[in-house]
This record gives sequence, C-alpha cells and structure tokens, in this order.
Amino acid sequence: MRPAVVSVLALSGVFAGPAFALSAFAQGTDQMHAWCYGNASDDQTILGCTTVISSGSESKAGLVNAYYNRAIAYASKGQSDAAIRDYGQALALAPNNVLALNNRGMIFLSTGQTVRARQDFDQAIKIEPTNALARFNRASLYYREGQYDLAIADYDQSIKSEPNHADSYNNRGLVYFDKGDLARALDDFDQALKMVPNEPRYLVNRCATKALSGKAESAIADCMRVLQLRPDHAEALYSRGLAELALKQNDKAIVDFDRAHTLAPRVARYMYALGIARRRTGDIRGGDGDIAAAKSYAPDIAAQMTRIGLKP
Repeated sequence: MRPAVVSVLALSGVFAGPAFALSAFAQGTDQMHAWCYGNASDDQTILGCTTVISSGSESKAGLVNAYYNRAIAYASKGQSDAAIRDYGQALALAPNNVLALNNRGMIFLSTGQTVRARQDFDQAIKIEPTNALARFNRASLYYREGQYDLAIADYDQSIKSEPNHADSYNNRGLVYFDKGDLARALDDFDQALKMVPNEPRYLVNRCATKALSGKAESAIADCMRVLQLRPDHAEALYSRGLAELALKQNDKAIVDFDRAHTLAPRVARYMYALGIARRRTGDIRGGDGDIAAAKSYAPDIAAQMTRIGLKP
C-alpha cells in the first residue's frame, strides 16, 4: 500500500524498463558475455556482467548496458543498494538514459526515498517529455503523496503517449476514486477491463466503485468473478462487503469485512468498514472499537472513507 496515503483501493504495478539484449554479444562464444547480454538467471547475469565490467576491454556502450543489466538482476534479487549503484554507473556514462533514470527512480520510491525518486522522474521527463514510463511512474509518486491533480495530469500524458496501457487507466481511476469522482473512476476501470477483461485488480476496483455508485448488484457480480477463483482475495471480500452495505445486507458485510481484516490485519479500510457495518447492526461499542483501531493504523482514514460516502 502507499505509505503516505491510505487509499481505499490498490495501486497497480509500474511500467518496467526492459533489459538490454545486445545480439552481437549474445551470439559470441564467451560465456560471460552471453550471460551479461543475453537470457540468463539473475546470478548468471551478475557474474557475467561483473566479468565484462572488470575486463577493462569493453566499449563505453557495452559498459552502460552491462551496468544496466546487472542493476536489473540486483533489483530482481532485492539488492536495492547494489542496483542503485549500478544504475548510477550507467548514468555516469550515459546521463540521458531514460530507462536507467526510471528504474532507479522506482527503486528510490520503493525504498521510501521519494525526493530522489522525483529527481530521477523529473530528469527523465525533462529529457523526454512524452515518455509514458516516466509519466506513469511520477504519477504513482504523486498519488502516494496525495497530490491527486498532479497524478492525474501525468496519467493523462502517459495515456496519450501509450493509449493501450491498461494500468494507466486503472491507476487514474484509483485517483478519481480517492477524490470521490466515482463516475470518472468507473469510466477508467471500464476502459482497463476492455483491454484486459479478467484482470482481478481491475474487477475488484470496479466492484468497489459500482458498490458506491448505486450499482450494488452489478458490483457483486464483478467481485464474484474474482472470488470464484480466489476465495481469500481480501480486496474482493472488502469490495463485495461495500456492495452488501449498499444493499443493507449488514450481516453479510460484517462477514466479508471481518474475513478481509483477518487476511490483512493492518489494512485500515477493512477495519473501518467493519466498524461501520457493526454500528449499522446496532453494535455501537464494537463498531466504535473497530473504527478507533483503524484510525490508529491510519489517522486520516475517516477523511478518506468520508470522501467516498462511508460514514459511521
């Protein structure tokens, strides 16, 4: 979940920069070159690229790609510091490498270094203003910080540059959802599902949006498509619970919210929604306890939930 913003839905993944594959090297006889520049496991890539870098005979372009590919392998293994160092080496040799800036920025973002992440995304966009990857990633940063209008502007540009990227529509829909603009959110989730009809994330997000837009029966149908395959999908249970609340099926909502909370105990919106459902059945004390617990996880959860129409 986003560390700075307690969203009621889940943000999608990010664009991923591809590894460079240089056919001239991959076709060579040297195993280390093949591992560094071709298809190989993470450990093989690291070993191969380390050998290439240490050889002292690689061209500047070859070194850029070796550092870049080794950084991807380090990141895949969860070795963030090593990946950041290698992206830095690649950028020292090729400062305008937008992919390296984007990838390093995402590592900074994932490790809570938001200032450095923004610097990388800003630089990538300065170099290539219409780069869909940079716009998408910076939008994700803005969203996490609660800067919704800036996030929407970047998602707009990402979609303009890459109109078939379903996650951009989904994520822009999440921003609209958190702003309380459910009509636009629903439009974006519909668009994402036209591109990828059975994606669970999109179905769950649309389910929650429909539940709060007077379309509860249709919402339940979306969530059931997910739950039939994954009965313990916490977000689908939560979103179905929202639809059940709308239909005044409070006891069913309690079961779904409680199950979602059991699966993900520290997700504030699950606990908050459970408190609302309990209050609506007359269990004021129990409901208030759940709401208080949710606020202890996320102090701004009440404002978040109020924006989408959920109040105690």
